[in-house]
Amino acid sequence: MRTSPRLPAKLLLALYIAALLAMGALGYQFGLAESRQVVLSSLLLFMWTGGMLLIVDLSQPRSGNIRVYAGPLIRTIQGFGTK
Repeated sequence: MRTSPRLPAKLLLALYIAALLAMGALGYQFGLAESRQVVLSSLLLFMWTGGMLLIVDLSQPRSGNIRVYAGPLIRTIQGFGTK
């Protein structure tokens, strides 16, 4: 039984670091402007979190919420062996 491919640890670390930098830059901008925009910052937070969850979910094709049918890939691989 083969296990599903895992997301590389370096990629996951890069996602976390990018998220921290984005939140830090947003906080710094709020400090410079001396005002907060709750709607825009919430939208950014939800979109960034959704992107990270999508990347993690796509790295687990058999157990994640998004499942991909492997039929075309299998036929392509089998086509390579016919020559």
